[in-house]
Amino acid sequence: MKPILFIECPVGLYGEHCLHQCKCGQGSSRCDHILGCVCKSGWTGRLCEKDINECNERNNPCDTATADCVNTDGSYKCVCKEGFENATNGCIVTMLILI
Repeated sequence: MKPILFIECPVGLYGEHCLHQCKCGQGSSRCDHILGCVCKSGWTGRLCEKDINECNERNNPCDTATADCVNTDGSYKCVCKEGFENATNGCIVTMLILI
């Protein structure tokens, strides 16, 4: 069996003999001359066109007691719930001063 040899493809092409055209989505960081689309963090899919929902219930990165997770393109943000405010390491209880 003959080994497959890959050559450096012209920009926008990839694969054996550079026969495949890169049509990467917005989540792509580059087109690899062998593999094709290489996804940025937070993206998936053959063309890097699918946003990963970091806020799904299994992987929610926010402290669900104090913040809601909002999925964004390629990322997420934690938004403090009512009664909490942003702090360096998350959300803290809003201090009420009664006069």
